[in-house]
Amino acid sequence: MQLRSAHLAAQNSEGAPRSISSVRRENKAAGRPSQAGLVDERPKPHPCSPSALCDRHPSDLSVLVTWGAEDDVPGKVVTGHHQVINLSVCPDPAPRRLACPLALEIRAPAVVHHDFEADPVCMVPVAAIVSNQLFEDDPGSTLGLTLEVARESCDQTSGSSVTWLGPVVLTVERLASSQSSGLDLCACVAGPGVYELNHFGARLRDGRYFSFPVQALLTVIAL
Repeated sequence: MQLRSAHLAAQNSEGAPRSISSVRRENKAAGRPSQAGLVDERPKPHPCSPSALCDRHPSDLSVLVTWGAEDDVPGKVVTGHHQVINLSVCPDPAPRRLACPLALEIRAPAVVHHDFEADPVCMVPVAAIVSNQLFEDDPGSTLGLTLEVARESCDQTSGSSVTWLGPVVLTVERLASSQSSGLDLCACVAGPGVYELNHFGARLRDGRYFSFPVQALLTVIAL
């Protein structure tokens, strides 16, 4: 009996081995996370919460939206869902390239009337003006660039396409801050319709290529 009492006292003393259940009870009472067992007792995040959807990539979020609406038929409900995968929810820590330092202006008439019976091809003069938007104190404010008509535009041969006449490439060795340079050519169309004239892109000397979100619509009306 004395040996058993001494053994129990040694187990209950500080520094003696303790059971997993006793460690869990002490951690729970003290508000500490349990590390004694193999099972994580922390609550799991909701499957649709950002914590669960972000997974290992905190800058991306996958969103699932379910919807329901009543149909024209009484009592019938139409349901469905939409999903967006890898939606960015915070800035990318990776460095980004500088914005395009150029601006493009396309000068052309908006509406042209043409007699296609007398002349099957309508030719419209077009000027593409590229400008350097950098300030004089910006690093590398003087640019070298090539303004060109997109190759796929030059290769188009259908009746609804635009054919370009004239020099389709302009190379500028030095375009200083606030300066502009232009490319003059003709857009040729073979029938009435509405045509998009913005088929231009610019390539800088460092290899970067830019297209421009400029809408330049030409409406050709047959006489």
